[in-house]
Amino acid sequence: MPETISRSLETPLYLKRKIVISLVLIIIFVVTLEIWVANRLSTFGENINMLESTKYSIQLENDYLRNQIAQKKSLTMNEKKSHNLGFIKINKNIKYIQDQPIALNSNKL
Repeated sequence: MPETISRSLETPLYLKRKIVISLVLIIIFVVTLEIWVANRLSTFGENINMLESTKYSIQLENDYLRNQIAQKKSLTMNEKKSHNLGFIKINKNIKYIQDQPIALNSNKL
């Protein structure tokens, strides 16, 4: 009788195999998942570096364009352009045409 009790308490061989196989599969899955996550993180790191370098180059381009706008808006640049187009600075006093008296009175017509 003790022999039957001890056999009933022992786990059968097929159950031990199932446990070992399931543990091996779980370990393989976890290792594969860890490799995949490490690969994705390295890829994201490269993407982040690429985005940061693009951001830096765009900021440099914006600074250059702001500089160009400031130069084009400057008064000295406009003065040079107008001088090249034939406009000159007048240093004389300008006299406007004054109203001349007219012989006809427009109210009487």
